[in-house]
Amino acid sequence: MFFSHLARIIAWIGFLMGLASLAIGIAIAAGIVGPNEAALARYIGTETSGQAIDRSIYLLLGSITLGSIAEMSFNLRKRENTQ
Repeated sequence: MFFSHLARIIAWIGFLMGLASLAIGIAIAAGIVGPNEAALARYIGTETSGQAIDRSIYLLLGSITLGSIAEMSFNLRKRENTQ
């Protein structure tokens, strides 16, 4: 049960970080944050805003997958306790 709770926490943290990174990547791509090269070096650490957006989408998908697996674990545990 400890690992299920840990997976849920990590999934939420990853999801929030992915959303923040996606928002920053889109803001840099749209030119809202400032000059593209300077903003990329300061906020993201990638060469292009497309790489930042791709990385954040991968993080979001991984977090959703981990969260789904954690929910399955909780449901299995609940089903075992009711039987």
